[in-house]
Amino acid sequence: MISKALTITYRKSAPLSLGLTLLLILLGLPSLQAASYPFDVCQKKLLQGKTLKQFIQEERASEKPNNELISQLEKLNKKEDCLSLLKMALLKKNGLLENRNPVSSAILKTFVDFHHQWLMPQDFDRAPRCRDPYQDDLFDPLIPAYHLTRALFQEDRNVSLAITAYGDLRAVREGENPTSSPQTNLSSEDYQKILGLDKPFDFSGENPLIGFLYQRPITWKNVADPNWSQTNKNWDQSRQKGEFRLYHHQGAGLLGSPSFLVHYAPKEVSRLKIYKADGRKNLPRKLAAAILKNILCLDPLKFKAPENLELKKNWNHPITQEKQCLNCHHDLDQMAAGMRHLTYLASPKKCANGEHQIVVPSSFETAYAKELWSGQSEEQEFSFSYPIGYFKEEKFVGFSQLGRLLAKRPEFYQCQVSRYFDFFHKGRTSFQKDDLERLAQSYQEHQNGLKLLAELLTLKTQAPQVSE
Repeated sequence: MISKALTITYRKSAPLSLGLTLLLILLGLPSLQAASYPFDVCQKKLLQGKTLKQFIQEERASEKPNNELISQLEKLNKKEDCLSLLKMALLKKNGLLENRNPVSSAILKTFVDFHHQWLMPQDFDRAPRCRDPYQDDLFDPLIPAYHLTRALFQEDRNVSLAITAYGDLRAVREGENPTSSPQTNLSSEDYQKILGLDKPFDFSGENPLIGFLYQRPITWKNVADPNWSQTNKNWDQSRQKGEFRLYHHQGAGLLGSPSFLVHYAPKEVSRLKIYKADGRKNLPRKLAAAILKNILCLDPLKFKAPENLELKKNWNHPITQEKQCLNCHHDLDQMAAGMRHLTYLASPKKCANGEHQIVVPSSFETAYAKELWSGQSEEQEFSFSYPIGYFKEEKFVGFSQLGRLLAKRPEFYQCQVSRYFDFFHKGRTSFQKDDLERLAQSYQEHQNGLKLLAELLTLKTQAPQVSE
């Protein structure tokens, strides 16, 4: 078998000389070269299959051509620099585009779509259910992607805010928002009546993106069984007023977004009036698994539990008595336990199949919030339950603490570096572990998404190896 190094030649970059390449092969060293990213590939990735020339032609053919924009795009097309094209989508401090035009909106949409596929479930059964269209109107499934996209293109915004911000985001689009839902055909006034909102519902629409702003609060009155009794001040006050927050953001950026929470809700939520994560029998494992997989790029199925659990006092759960279950559930359940108080409220209206039309995530701390349960439950044999969660021996309580904890972890940054590398280079070049760790450490320090992309675009890459 003879190993050959394939030299990847990029536009505007000089390939290694034949003699030097042969020398590297004889010495058993990989062929490395700094490369500027090929502009034809860059355009199609960022502009959803289109080129700058097509945008220029469309602008020229419009009723009122923007000559300044045409000149800007022509210079950019001549420059052939991928990073300059990316910077067309830079956001101002308020989260809106610095330069509003079709190209910048297309780049934002590309990364919103990419982040959506990365963060949100893509394999759910999408068989028609009356709850789905209502749910997607209320809780835009793209919202978690807005958090990462804003952090990527707003240079004065630390990327850690994607999982630490105290508010949720909404899309801002060109033109007026629609007055009825394209999914349910219900008007904004219909939604106001169904949910008991204090004002007509505002749909997001599908016009070109021009940025992201914080979601304003809104209250709804048509909630679950008002006689649900808990000795909790916040719950009692909301129940007496008959008003609850529709967008009850839990903190922690996209992690506490109602959209993220709804799409990773436990199965029981669809048929119950109220579901409450209690750290005991109701553990939001699907949500915990999504955070591990999509935010940290960790697979719970590959976890290995500590050998000597007697020395670990932070978790003891009957489901972990079986070694096969223990490996996955040891870390998974510790994270799920820390998301205690997460509450899902259901609307009184139901679908034909018995599911509630709308489920709204909220949070209510109950009288036993800080209780350390011991002994067996009548319903299930649980020996211990804790009001705190753990990740890698670090404690947290609630979403805000979880977000701050993960924002300090190298896995959060390594996951992003890996995903963005795949976006630009997958199938073209290989990526070394040392590069991953180096870039992630630098990313954690500078917190600048565009700076990371610039480093990835000019990364010294190892040419793929083939054998014959």
